[in-house]
Amino acid sequence: MDEIVSLYEARSQGKASLQLKAQLAIAAANVILVVFGWFFIGRTVAKPLRDLVESADAVASGDLSVTITATGKDEVAQLAQAFHRMAESLRSILQTLSDSAEELAASTEELAAAANETGSMAQQIAHSTEEANRLARDLESGAEAMERGAQRAIELASLGDRAMDEAVVKAETAQAVVKDAVAKIDSLNEKAKGIGQAVDVISTIAEQTNLLALNAAIEAARAGEQGRGFAVVAGEIRALAEESQSAAKEIAQLIFEVTSQMTEVVEAVNNSGQTVQDEAELVSAARSQFVEINAAVSQMTTLISQVADIAQTLRLSSHEVATSSHEQSGTIEEVAATADTISAMAQSLTRLTTQFQL
Repeated sequence: MDEIVSLYEARSQGKASLQLKAQLAIAAANVILVVFGWFFIGRTVAKPLRDLVESADAVASGDLSVTITATGKDEVAQLAQAFHRMAESLRSILQTLSDSAEELAASTEELAAAANETGSMAQQIAHSTEEANRLARDLESGAEAMERGAQRAIELASLGDRAMDEAVVKAETAQAVVKDAVAKIDSLNEKAKGIGQAVDVISTIAEQTNLLALNAAIEAARAGEQGRGFAVVAGEIRALAEESQSAAKEIAQLIFEVTSQMTEVVEAVNNSGQTVQDEAELVSAARSQFVEINAAVSQMTTLISQVADIAQTLRLSSHEVATSSHEQSGTIEEVAATADTISAMAQSLTRLTTQFQL
């Protein structure tokens, strides 16, 4: 862009120099005409000189379309021919200058239009990059927040994992305690059955003792007065036997009730053991899920970190593009200003050339 501007300035300066030379040439021609007029004031040169002066006046007034005719080989004719060649050269120079000025004006208009369009595009790019930069900052902030949340999720998952480990240990301990309780209750149940069997034996013995005491009482009654004391003892033995038999029945009933309750307790404990086992399995499954969650969150954290890096890179790139766009806008404004200056110079040259009739 600087090279184009320099080229246009060089062309403008060159054409201005040509204009100056043309004016100097006209002035020189006038001087020559005046000088030669003083030397050729005779009748033989008066009319050609008058014609030449009229042509010079016409050229000086800007009419370069005049035709200067000169015949002969004297100095006046040579001067007229030289002036004619000078007028032709000046006409050609002014025509070239006019064409160049028009081309320069058209080129500067195109340059200004292109600069304005480029400036608008640069402003749009700068606006877009600023918006992209803002979005990148928001994305980077969001990624950082998600990364912090993911780290917190990892910490919570680790805490949950440790809690699940403790729950598994407690569940296994509770399951072992339940199994031990079931074993002890089974042992008590077996012992209760043994006690029941012993009570059955005691009840049988008491029944037999009662029968023996009854027989002894009958025999004592037969013995009369001699068997009276024995009858009393037999009655007491019979009473003890009946009490023993009654107590044995009560013990048997209690053992039955205890055995029934222990059976219910065993069932309840077994159910509790199954519940504890089910809970242990659920806790183990939950622990596996915590492990999977931890792994997934770790992977998500890695992806979020990558997104944050990309967002940061995008933000930096957008900032660089925005800076370059602003700098380019400044340069384009300078180019547009230079183009306006050149356009003004071209219009000035065009107005100057229109003063001449070619």
